[in-house]
Amino acid sequence: MRYDVVNACGCTYEYRLVGNSKGRRQKIEWLETQDCPDCRKAEREKEAKQRVKEAETDCEMPKLQGSDKQIEWAARIRAGIYLSIQSLSPEWCQRVPGLMAAIDGADLEKSSDALKLHAIDKLFSRKSARFWIDHRAFEASKLLAAQLPTDIVARLQKTGDPMRALTDYEEEKADNAAAAAAAMTLVKSEDADDDLIAVITISGNTVCVAYPQKCEVFADVVKLAGFRWSGSRWQRIRREWETIDNVAAHIGRRLLAKGFHIQALDDIAQKAVSGEFEAINNRYVTARDKTFILNWPYGKQFSREASQLPGARWISPEYTVPAAAFREVQDFAEINRFLLTPSALALIAERTAMLDAAASVKIEEKEKEKVGARPDLVPLVDAQPLASLVDAE
Repeated sequence: MRYDVVNACGCTYEYRLVGNSKGRRQKIEWLETQDCPDCRKAEREKEAKQRVKEAETDCEMPKLQGSDKQIEWAARIRAGIYLSIQSLSPEWCQRVPGLMAAIDGADLEKSSDALKLHAIDKLFSRKSARFWIDHRAFEASKLLAAQLPTDIVARLQKTGDPMRALTDYEEEKADNAAAAAAAMTLVKSEDADDDLIAVITISGNTVCVAYPQKCEVFADVVKLAGFRWSGSRWQRIRREWETIDNVAAHIGRRLLAKGFHIQALDDIAQKAVSGEFEAINNRYVTARDKTFILNWPYGKQFSREASQLPGARWISPEYTVPAAAFREVQDFAEINRFLLTPSALALIAERTAMLDAAASVKIEEKEKEKVGARPDLVPLVDAQPLASLVDAE
């Protein structure tokens, strides 16, 4: 039954109550001591905004970047993570294998606080709203541990002092950045509309591209080159059959062609200008677990053709095709200019060799005798016309 109840906040709210009359009466009496759902929601919103404001003031967090809805949501997530971090005990260091043993003998709480402050500064310097949304389910201790230098354990074992280890790390990082900047070459595009620069760097097997502002044209160029947004910059991991220099030179040349200035290591910049590097094909077929994998940067331009291959299945973010359809996959790759990677070529060769080695036979099917046939009956083809039998009589 529905009842209009005057809540403690003064609002009249309609509730649907079930149960016997005594239970409903007790429920109504309790509801009269509570605020209505709308007021409670408004109070929660107010408290959430207050937590966000306090966290941003306390940690001097930068302004988030993203859509209005993303920023509002990410700000709450960020504030919640900050509050969780404040309540962490020194045991959060256990998240880094070997870290607790490395600071053994030192003041655990003091060492933990020093490492925590370093991790907090790095973590909460992130401006991308998407980063916080993507990491909303992560434990605070795990996020903190991810901000520490990868070699922090070795540094602590060497110095025995967390502050000194972190200071040495920051100094080395600054020196490396300065050396890298000195080795970087700026190449300007004659078609550029502004002075903004796309900075191309290499980290291990990953090519990174950073641009100072959001730009749809820039985003389309890097997406078509296979790059993905990491939350702070665009990244693309070198594939097993590629060289890292070619990947960097390829994106550099594409950006120059679209009217963007680039800055990269000298040899990368020269290759981007001259075009003297091995071509990169971002449409390719690879193989895994005896199955072909079809990849292209983004969009649905090849979805129809791929879905019509025998046994093709869409398993996000790629199409899979069974090895038995290797000839169809070869035709698809040739027509749509997909690169057949070494693993795909190996699987094709394996299937071809298997078929070539198999014996070929031909079975001739015998004419089946009709069920219930009578051997005493003359077949229709041998029977004489009725007219000829009448003439004979």
